[in-house]
Amino acid sequence: MEIRYSKQAIRYLKKMPDSEVVVRKIKQLPSGNTKKFMNNPKATHRLRVGGIRILFRIENKIIEVYKIGTRGDIYK
Repeated sequence: MEIRYSKQAIRYLKKMPDSEVVVRKIKQLPSGNTKKFMNNPKATHRLRVGGIRILFRIENKIIEVYKIGTRGDIYK
């Protein structure tokens, strides 16, 4: 599967001290602690990694990571 990141996701990963853990979990998709997410047209699934949430969409064997952030910030 190919993984694509939005500009916001890349910026957040660059600021994170433990971004390699998040990237490793993204590469393990679609397995993991994922849930269907229907409230956002750009993202259809959510992955939880500790206190971090990752909103993404899977289409035609391409994972598009839309947004990464903490629980309090991601849903705004």
